[in-house]
Amino acid sequence: MKKIVITRQNPLAEEVALRWFAADYELIHAPLIQAQALELSQRTLLKLETAQWLFFTSALGVELLSSLVDLQPYKLASIGSHTTKAILEKGLTVHFEASSAYAKDFAKEWLVCQKRATSIALPQSSLSNPLLAEQLRAQGHSVYDWILYETSSNSVGQSQLEGLLKVTEVIWTFASPSAWSSFREVVSTVPESHKIAVIGQTTAAAVQDAGYTVDYLPTIPSMEALIETIYKKERD
Repeated sequence: MKKIVITRQNPLAEEVALRWFAADYELIHAPLIQAQALELSQRTLLKLETAQWLFFTSALGVELLSSLVDLQPYKLASIGSHTTKAILEKGLTVHFEASSAYAKDFAKEWLVCQKRATSIALPQSSLSNPLLAEQLRAQGHSVYDWILYETSSNSVGQSQLEGLLKVTEVIWTFASPSAWSSFREVVSTVPESHKIAVIGQTTAAAVQDAGYTVDYLPTIPSMEALIETIYKKERD
């Protein structure tokens, strides 16, 4: 039975695993990164009091911040459907959803709709790209970006890699450059019979920079699209 390794923090839904099992594949969850929420500083709390918009670039950001502050007073902007779903599940309204899951496009699309200068709070990961905040500031908006959670390598998932490298047919999935980086901390060489699947262009670039080929890359950067891309290609 071929194996597909999910290296992101959360496993896929059980119904997805059952679908793959029926197709003679086993889904293995080996989380290579982990997120730890940080305490909100007094400065952050004060900035949140004056912000009109909250920008979310991940579903995890929604989950963590909603457990710390009331999100009802804000206009909420989402980077894509997965993040939007997390917001809606909290009973909140999404005031803007980007059609692209890339930060550079997120800013461009929102700026077309928002002509008047406003104040924005932008919770981020410790590994987030500063590009989004920079683009918004360049257009005259007041942006407070801060580290909501630290992202680091997960030793539990890393400990599973040695055994999986001995398996003949494996498809590795990576949802971020940080997951690939955590993988490379442990793995010096990927076996030739193994394949690599990535969620989007940024992660693909990280894999290719290391000298490896990306075998699966969806047109839409989401885990759901990646899994569907693998499924269709493997069924051909």
